[in-house]
Amino acid sequence: MASSEIAEHLKGLEGYARTCHESDTIPNLEEVFAYIKCLRQAYGLITENDFGFDSKLWVILKKIADSVDGVLFVCDSLVDTKDLVIFGPLGSDE
Repeated sequence: MASSEIAEHLKGLEGYARTCHESDTIPNLEEVFAYIKCLRQAYGLITENDFGFDSKLWVILKKIADSVDGVLFVCDSLVDTKDLVIFGPLGSDE
């Protein structure tokens, strides 16, 4: 993603977090906002291949994210490289 597009992209991520919070409270919402504001890079991957959280592709994506102190946005959830769901439906107890 071009650096000129990142700020607007991150505003969208903040808006998505706010929407998630409205339907399923994010206890540390302000911390999530502060974290999002610290992000400086965004990478995207479009694939038609299905992949699970134990697949080679997931392992590679986590290694890339880890190398830049990043996180992954997958399945409408923000996930760190240790598989901790920061927010989103993957963290739901349902």
